[in-house]
Amino acid sequence: EVNLGNNGLTDVLPSPPHQTAAANFSNLAFLKTLRLNGNVLEHIPRTTLAVLPQLTILVLNNNHITSIGAQDLVSCPHLLTLDLENNFVSAVEPGAFRASSELIRLYLAHNSIARLTPSIFDHALSALQILRLGHNPIASIHPDTFKPIPNLFWLRMASTRLTSLPPSVFAPLTRVTTLELTYNQLTQL
Repeated sequence: EVNLGNNGLTDVLPSPPHQTAAANFSNLAFLKTLRLNGNVLEHIPRTTLAVLPQLTILVLNNNHITSIGAQDLVSCPHLLTLDLENNFVSAVEPGAFRASSELIRLYLAHNSIARLTPSIFDHALSALQILRLGHNPIASIHPDTFKPIPNLFWLRMASTRLTSLPPSVFAPLTRVTTLELTYNQLTQL
């Protein structure tokens, strides 16, 4: 485990002259956990992730990340936990999680996500079991949003801006044991 939390980092480890930031991690090919929480990162450090193919836990909460790009996680095929809570994520590109087919826990609470669509959770996330989306300004959910993630058993969507839910939006989630929708603005189901 490498823990670089609460250091004010704007990039992952400044590089020696004429080297990339990834060079600082090149001898850690078997690293399982990387904690970069509480810094001021504005993007997911994909150059660094490229030299960490065995990573299973990536903690990036409490940064300034605004989006999850389609190429950001391509080097993380064994990722089990991704924590991006308390950032400014408003955009998740289609296919952003395509390479992370083993992902079980995805924490996206306390961000700026306003709409949920099926393209956010593509079929690569079929192993996903825990999803935290609370405290986002989510005002709409596409009826097919949860179809690609049928193994989900824990979904938290508290404190959003939802006023209604599409009929059968949760029908694909046959394994859900906990569904939290508290502190929303729901007026009809």
